[in-house]
Amino acid sequence: MQKETTVAIVAAATGIAIGASSVIIYQRFTNVPLSIGVTGSVSGSANDFRALTSSLDDVKRELKELRTVIQGPSRQSSGIFPRARTHSGYLPSHSAAIVSSEDEEDFFEAIDGELVGTWRSESDVVDGSANGLVESAAVQLFVSVDQLMDGNAEQKIKAYHILYEVKSQYSKDHEFLWRLAKATHLYAQIVGERSDQEQKKQLAYKANEYACAALELRSNSADVHKWCAVTLGSLSDYVGTQQKIKNGYQFKEHCEIALKLQPKDSLVLHLLGRWCYSVAMLTWFEKKVANTLLGAPIESSVAEARNYFLKAEEIQPESWKENLLYIAKCYAAEYDYKNAADWLEKAFNMPINDTDDEVAHNEIETLLSKYR
Repeated sequence: MQKETTVAIVAAATGIAIGASSVIIYQRFTNVPLSIGVTGSVSGSANDFRALTSSLDDVKRELKELRTVIQGPSRQSSGIFPRARTHSGYLPSHSAAIVSSEDEEDFFEAIDGELVGTWRSESDVVDGSANGLVESAAVQLFVSVDQLMDGNAEQKIKAYHILYEVKSQYSKDHEFLWRLAKATHLYAQIVGERSDQEQKKQLAYKANEYACAALELRSNSADVHKWCAVTLGSLSDYVGTQQKIKNGYQFKEHCEIALKLQPKDSLVLHLLGRWCYSVAMLTWFEKKVANTLLGAPIESSVAEARNYFLKAEEIQPESWKENLLYIAKCYAAEYDYKNAADWLEKAFNMPINDTDDEVAHNEIETLLSKYR
């Protein structure tokens, strides 16, 4: 095998959980197709663009409306913020939060001020714990954009513009920055689907820049590390082989830290499973090439990968056809064809909701004919 071919295979395999894969994985866990709600090109006419861009007045109006669904004691309380669970298990849907007793005029003026206190993260929602007090204006801003990012493509773009418009005011707040990184990442994927690859590249780098800025401010946040990992993965299409392998290793480190900080994050569990499975399936020679380029040993096992997939499945049972497929593939790799067939049957019986499910379903049918 020629060296270039081997290196390319290693780069693709060790980075399987990053780049385009991480985009698909994130979209599947949120269960929201990127194309919903957007017609035509994102970079189309000025009228189309203005229709997707909210002015600060629009933001204030929407936040005012959100106050009707936000309940709780004064900012001195440390109460719980109940939220409905979504498909992903951690993204907010309907929210209630601590609100200030200040009058409405002061409340909206606070939009233009600094963020004070701590906002609950995506990960906090998993176990329902509350972490400290929050500033009323920031609460409502974050509630608004979190819901938008859990919506369709047009809503995701709107979330990006809302955050981008006020980024100078919150440039020193890690909770704001990881949300801006997430929104920019999602916007980049939508732009890419509309065939503007250059803008997608620029947005991908900006998303990683925002995530890294958040990391500099707070290194012990699960959400910061998660979005450092995902945005780093998006850069794999734009870097060379050696950098891609190094990025893949850093990707794994970010995921491991995020998981240590929040053990119930299904997305991170699945990403780690994909990384481990890909490394485990490398040949001895391919691992040696990766070790040489990386300057550090790269090891994993099918059992480790399966453990991550099973944990993700335990948290979000039968929520994603492809996760079940990979559990089956792990068993098959260990020659446990009975368990492989059982998991393939479960995956086969799940509904097909989109193109990604169709691709997974085709592989499931092929493997079932072999192991059933």
